[in-house]
Amino acid sequence: MVVLGDLSDWNQPTPACEGIYFHEVSELDATLLRCRQPDIIISPLFNRSADALEIALLLGKLSFRGRYLVIADQVPELSVVSQDLRDAAPQLDVQVVRKPARQRLTKAEGPSQSARRCPDSAAPKPSALQ
Repeated sequence: MVVLGDLSDWNQPTPACEGIYFHEVSELDATLLRCRQPDIIISPLFNRSADALEIALLLGKLSFRGRYLVIADQVPELSVVSQDLRDAAPQLDVQVVRKPARQRLTKAEGPSQSARRCPDSAAPKPSALQ
């Protein structure tokens, strides 16, 4: 699972969880998807660097085929937002959910641990990419 957004937004520390990786939206590229191999990507509907529509379009260009979960604060019609995202990136399994009141997503992995490159042990072998 990859959680996208401004790292400063995920400011409540929690224990690191294996398989959950926090990244800035600017880090989203083919290398990150190949390295992390997420089956789900989570982002807020809006953040400082990109909104969910921009992320959905980028995920489409990167041929991501997993689930894209968008967390919204104050959206009266989630179904309209969901449909707009599906129309923009039909290959994605998009779901928009309302963030529960008084609950804040937390950071499990800091910026120093969400490196641009995979550790050697996690990187796919060249033969596996062919």
